[in-house]
Amino acid sequence: MTWLSSLFFNPSIALVGAGLIAVPVIIHLINRVRYRRVQFAAMEFLLQAQQRNRQRLLIEQLLLLLLRTLIVLALLLLISRLVLDPSQFALFRDSRTHHVVLLDDSASTRERRGETTAWSEGLAVIRKLAAEGARRPQTQRLTVLLASRPNQPLITDRDVNQPLVEELASRFDPASFLPTHQRVDFAAGLQSAGNLLLADKAGVRELHVVSDFRSRDWNDQKPLASQIETLAKADVSVHLIRTTPMAGPNLAVTRLDGAVATAAAGVPLRLTTGVTNFGTEVATDVRASVYDNGVKTPATVIFDRIEPGVEVLHEVDLQFPSPGRRRVEIRLDTDNYPVDNVRYLSVDVSAAIPILIVDGDPAGDAASYVADALAADPAATGLQTTIENADILRRRPLDNYRLIYLLNVGELPPDSLDYLEKYVRRGGALVMAVGNSVRGDAFNRTFHREGSGLAPLPLGSAPVEFVLDVTSSEPDLKAGDHPAFTILQGDDNPFLDAVHIHKLFEPSPEWVSDDLARGDSSKTIARHKSGRPVMIEKPFGAGRVTLLLTTAHPEWNDWALNPSYVVFQLDLVKSLISNGPNQSLRIVGEPIRLSLDPATYTDQVELSVPEADGQRTLRLQAAPQQDAAPAATANQPAANPADPAPATPEASASGNIRLVVEQKETDTPGIYTVRLTTQNQISEERLYAYNVPLEESSLAVIPTDSLRKTMGNTERVYIHEAGELSWVEGEEAGSEIRTLLLAALILLLLAEQWLGYRLSYHPAKGQVAR
Repeated sequence: MTWLSSLFFNPSIALVGAGLIAVPVIIHLINRVRYRRVQFAAMEFLLQAQQRNRQRLLIEQLLLLLLRTLIVLALLLLISRLVLDPSQFALFRDSRTHHVVLLDDSASTRERRGETTAWSEGLAVIRKLAAEGARRPQTQRLTVLLASRPNQPLITDRDVNQPLVEELASRFDPASFLPTHQRVDFAAGLQSAGNLLLADKAGVRELHVVSDFRSRDWNDQKPLASQIETLAKADVSVHLIRTTPMAGPNLAVTRLDGAVATAAAGVPLRLTTGVTNFGTEVATDVRASVYDNGVKTPATVIFDRIEPGVEVLHEVDLQFPSPGRRRVEIRLDTDNYPVDNVRYLSVDVSAAIPILIVDGDPAGDAASYVADALAADPAATGLQTTIENADILRRRPLDNYRLIYLLNVGELPPDSLDYLEKYVRRGGALVMAVGNSVRGDAFNRTFHREGSGLAPLPLGSAPVEFVLDVTSSEPDLKAGDHPAFTILQGDDNPFLDAVHIHKLFEPSPEWVSDDLARGDSSKTIARHKSGRPVMIEKPFGAGRVTLLLTTAHPEWNDWALNPSYVVFQLDLVKSLISNGPNQSLRIVGEPIRLSLDPATYTDQVELSVPEADGQRTLRLQAAPQQDAAPAATANQPAANPADPAPATPEASASGNIRLVVEQKETDTPGIYTVRLTTQNQISEERLYAYNVPLEESSLAVIPTDSLRKTMGNTERVYIHEAGELSWVEGEEAGSEIRTLLLAALILLLLAEQWLGYRLSYHPAKGQVAR
């Protein structure tokens, strides 16, 4: 019965019907013995004539018997549903069939079409495979892998039987078993599935890739085609099973960001939001609502028209009345793919942004010019400046400041310099400006140190003075492509053209002025009309340093007297504080990893996880670990500054031991809240905004022809359209056989009738048979 199951979908009928093949033979034998022989003289003549035709008659009768036997056999094969698929010949290999299913559980499988989703259709395919396999017990095995975690099989090499079918019906219920919100790696999934199949040497092997087959994942993906070709050459049949026929329209919130690091209470924060039309038709009058801590704000962003494939950006200003951590959302109306209709952003609103200004000349007024530009009205800018001398660098934790200005400081004591470098490496921002107190040799020994220090370039021995040329219309200051100059550039803002530079420190002669030819990470952001750099910046660890090669006050230039100076300083602060990616803005699936100083925090961590119906609270315990993070260098960023506790210039009291905790399950989009407890029993809260990958919003489905082109001419690769499950029942494999059997049956019936008529007795027309 087992081997029949590999050839027939109705093996019981085949087994019972096999005996019917003998019926024509039995009838033939009965007809030969039912007459009694009687000898009489008149028959002698006839017997002599019969002897001459006997051999021919015997052959004709045997042919008629064969035709009738073949008719019965053809009817039997049709009723029992013969399948002549080479992959079904387990009988001849003395083995069983192993089905490995790679199930796509990416976010895009949540797209709804009518009453179903691509995910629901994928689960239905697996249940159908199991149901059909259970009809042939002890011949089928099943392994199911999720594309999001292919190394952790859901089902591992299980015999397909009725208990498994019932288990899958309950376990694979799309109402409770949901896909991820992530993008998946099909190459890793095919690798894991291939390893399982290639290790199984004893049986027929089938790989079923159940996916919505989005163009972004499969179009012209030669590495995937190469993996599938390798499996096919190893006699693995590969089935590419679609779960959705085509993509529907989709509008997605694809951007929500801004200079959130500069958010201050009472100061408008400008955010940029973007909506992309991933459909094929124009979208009009698209409205997005803005939410603050779950409450809808009066602000509504209106997108009048969005062309297909285009992202449209709008700006919206939010003002937070008090300091604290805010949860901001932009939401569109729900459509057939609600996953990307909302985008989240966490904002840490400060009472004010603290900025430290260190002036190397106590009698000078450079610091006051910078302070007036930044915080003449702190309520309007949200910045709070503190003016100190260089001793502050060793007396106060620098991490209390978001940005430090170092004005007219030519050198520092080693301990102060060490604290300042650690501050910048951990993500701090530093602006340096030269002045009369700066000497090139001392500056280079302290701040440049042949490229390993804070300064982006080595200074020459002395500054260069320029004579004012009133006849020249060429501006002294030429701004580059930098956020600090964005507003000031263009014909509508001629203020920079009126800036005059009288004195400038030029680089040492060996320094290469061209950024590309120099090949380091520093970048010139403003130049003098002579080509000399005026302003240059470089990354230093996780932070950034900007060096102004003239004074920050009207001593070597008149920039501080120009209206552009205030705009420049404010935008420079914003760009430096917001430098780098927002570490609290993440993609679902990225773990939350905290490395805490045990001298500051306890090991108790509380995590609030967003869910569809609210928040779920987890209580975690951090474990002590040796801090293995490599020290940052000028060219190598330090560890992620967002997760560890805010550092201080001083070394941790616990040495290199850190309290480490990690939460890997971050699949649900939303705001994750981490609550820490300090050793003083003060609660500290951190927010992390998790959003779906932008790639998952592109729902275009690869056409079958393109998918075949990607796969090439690889044999044993079959593509099955969405909703077509006849191939599971073997109808695709056996359809050609049934057609041939039907044609053969008709021919056999016609031949049997003709031969039967020819061999029977028919009197001549008008003659009466006696």
